[in-house]
Amino acid sequence: MTLFLRRDNSAGAARFTVYDSMGFVKYYVCSSSSGVTSRLVITASEYPGDRCAKIRRLPGINTASYILRAGKGYITLVCVLSPAAFYAKIYGKNWHINGDMRSKCFDVHDVDNTLIMRQLYKNHSSELYIEDEANEMYCVMLSVCSNLINTVEKTAVAAV
Repeated sequence: MTLFLRRDNSAGAARFTVYDSMGFVKYYVCSSSSGVTSRLVITASEYPGDRCAKIRRLPGINTASYILRAGKGYITLVCVLSPAAFYAKIYGKNWHINGDMRSKCFDVHDVDNTLIMRQLYKNHSSELYIEDEANEMYCVMLSVCSNLINTVEKTAVAAV
């Protein structure tokens, strides 16, 4: 299954919009902040009031920790940001990340090295190839988290 994740620049509440391969909207990712933590809520386009999943970001210095909750289960994504390197680890499932989440081009593999998902970043949108449809919502949430990591997409040269 192929999905596309785009940042939503409209005046509405949605921060990201997820499209299917036919171009129809499948999910909306909306923000709701409360206190110190920030939360994102994923709703289906057919049922705008129903929450499919929630992403909660926990604050930290040089770390980005996300709790991804879908249904009754959850996983935790911890990203450590340092000037020398970037590390990302998934807790709660036997998955590991290959590639660089900062560049938004990475693969997620199971413990037996079967592909769960692949994300490529092209033309200001993330293209998701999801092999394991049972974990579709977790794959969408991992893609949203990779797009929330602050990166510079266009480099600029300044005269000094």
